[in-house]
Amino acid sequence: MTRIIVRRVGGLLVRAEQSGANAVLVTCSSIGECVDHAGAFVSIPVRRIDAPMAASAVRRGGPIAVAATLQSTLNPTVALLRNEAQRRGKRPRIKIALFDKAFQALSHGDLNHHDQIVQNGLLRLTAQCSTLVLAQASMARVAASLDIPADVKVLVSPESGVAQMKRLMA
Repeated sequence: MTRIIVRRVGGLLVRAEQSGANAVLVTCSSIGECVDHAGAFVSIPVRRIDAPMAASAVRRGGPIAVAATLQSTLNPTVALLRNEAQRRGKRPRIKIALFDKAFQALSHGDLNHHDQIVQNGLLRLTAQCSTLVLAQASMARVAASLDIPADVKVLVSPESGVAQMKRLMA
């Protein structure tokens, strides 16, 4: 996170507030770390879409695995989990998995190869954790097609993030 990114996000938040927004949901995990800083530019609530997912993972306890296809998404997600754990006085074991070749395949239009890499990686991770955090919502489609053990909870941010905003706006 750089000052330039914080200022840019802060400027976007100011414009959203000036345009009449009652709240902002930041949906990009890669810039999620700047939300706390950039949110100081406005008086409306600003929330990270992945914050409720991280809270749920830490509450659940046990080993947590975090999967991503981009490093720029992986690091902020892991930092969010660690911060949430520290806030709750917990020290979960966090396993990190980066499927960067999946992103490369997707960038070249090879959805089948992307999905195969993600499938194989997620299946390996489910043997090592009780909670699987998908740092990118795009992997949820692949996870839904897998036979994941019943004792492993798969968490993805859109559902819990939108639910958070619904509660906030109620």
